Amino acid sequence: MKLRQAINFLNKKDKVKVNLMFRGRQMQHTDLGRKLLDRFVNDAQEAGKTEKGSSMEGRVMSAVLAPR
Repeated sequence: MKLRQAINFLNKKDKVKVNLMFRGRQMQHTDLGRKLLDRFVNDAQEAGKTEKGSSMEGRVMSAVLAPR
């Protein structure tokens, strides 16, 4: 559902910021979150390109996609 919405926004020439929040013990498994975020970005590559790759800011990992 989120991927479909992101592709719709990218097709409308809007930027999309994807946030992945970690809670509690999830901070020990940020590698799994990075895999999930990279898979999301790869699936959305047909509609947009990566403007800012996955980066960690506190407990939030985020990536920014720009339309093609």
